[in-house]
Amino acid sequence: MALHTLSKALNPDDYHSLGDEIARVRHAQAMFKGLHNFDHQHRLWEYSIALAATGPRGSLAGKKVVDVGASYSIFGGMLVWSGANVTAVDVSDHRAQQESMGRAGADDHGRATPGGSLDFCQMDFARWAGGDFDFVFCISTIEHNEHDEVLFQALVSAVKPGGTLVMTTDFHPSGVAQLTAHCRCYNGPMLEKLASSSGLVAE
Repeated sequence: MALHTLSKALNPDDYHSLGDEIARVRHAQAMFKGLHNFDHQHRLWEYSIALAATGPRGSLAGKKVVDVGASYSIFGGMLVWSGANVTAVDVSDHRAQQESMGRAGADDHGRATPGGSLDFCQMDFARWAGGDFDFVFCISTIEHNEHDEVLFQALVSAVKPGGTLVMTTDFHPSGVAQLTAHCRCYNGPMLEKLASSSGLVAE
């Protein structure tokens, strides 16, 4: 299993190698207008990096994918648009928005990869009992969870052999939460500890 622990950063140099992914996020913003939450300056960076972590364009087609902490972000719809079969999971009920974005992603025939689908599941993913997903995404979610090691172990257990976990989270050298809505903010040692809690080595 490949582990990508990706922290947020506002460095313009990060964008230079992400032209295609950034264009896809911009298109999705317009495609899902009125349905999504794009309320943070880092969303463009996170979604672009997460897409890049999946490999060449088309790599998600036909893949079984879970978007953990989906809320009403555009990311699940973008995964459908990329041809993935998506399970969007959140503790709150965002079924209407997520399924609408899923339909819009599947119907965007001009630029979509055919065959994607989306199902919404309202639950605490920390209670998920194993899985066989090709890709597990956890975008800006784990820092909100009080029991992060339990959630992380659930994320790892949901990845099938040879699959990929892509996670983004807040990063600050102090390891102190910078926003009151967050339970924590990670630094390098904290991410290494989180990875080792599931027997992994952070890259």
